Amino acid sequence: MSRPRRALRLLGPGLLLLVATTACDPSFGYPKSITPQGERMRHLWIGSCFAAAVVGLFVVALIGYSVIVHRKRDDELPKQVALNLPIEVLYTVVPFVIIGALFFYTAKDEIYVTKTTAQPAAHGVNVIDVEAFQWGWTFRYLSDSGQAGAPAGQYVYETGSSNTTEPTLVLPENTPVQFQLHSNNVIHDFYVPQLLFKLDVIPGRTNKFEVSDLERTGIYEGHCAELCGYDHALMNFNMKVVSHDDYQAFLQSMVTQGSTAPLPAWVASSTPPGSIA
Repeated sequence: MSRPRRALRLLGPGLLLLVATTACDPSFGYPKSITPQGERMRHLWIGSCFAAAVVGLFVVALIGYSVIVHRKRDDELPKQVALNLPIEVLYTVVPFVIIGALFFYTAKDEIYVTKTTAQPAAHGVNVIDVEAFQWGWTFRYLSDSGQAGAPAGQYVYETGSSNTTEPTLVLPENTPVQFQLHSNNVIHDFYVPQLLFKLDVIPGRTNKFEVSDLERTGIYEGHCAELCGYDHALMNFNMKVVSHDDYQAFLQSMVTQGSTAPLPAWVASSTPPGSIA
């Protein structure tokens, strides 16, 4: 049996074991998202992991081949090769090709995920104003409060903190939503794991992100993902995705119980207090 064939015979079981162990979780730890944007990020992650696995297996195979085929058998000095130009060009060019491909797909998906609508209300995008503070959240429903019977110039809102109750952000399924994030004290971070996306909430600035569809109803936990002070660990909320009828019923119940307030002028202008813009 030739040495290359013998090397492959010895390496084969090990390579199969590596492939089998990586194939147990084809998502590589990324859960399925409830939005198209999150699914795009998940596919990017899975593709990157597969690319890394292929490169890693190839490198391990080359190392194993060299160790087995070219192992020392006696004291005779093997043939010395000073330069192999094709191979050196290959291992110089291939990494740049891999980096270029990863950069292209990462930039393409980042543009898609971070794209927002300039005038969301005029294009049928539900607008949710999210205010973070030490240590809690306020959610203002900017687009649909009037439809639910809120007085002119007022909006349905819900607020909660670690000292009282966790607030619930209610959203309709199959509807685009734009989140407008700001803070009135320190840096926080808006994070719902099922969105596969998080964004800093910064004082003096409004950060925005948008999801084109919430595909599954359910209740999902949200967190502050930035260390923001003493009660950071308790700064949680729930995001509840419901049907359109249940969403309208929720807004009307909030109006009935008086959970409305005038919208601050700086929210409408997207210029929080202290903003340079």
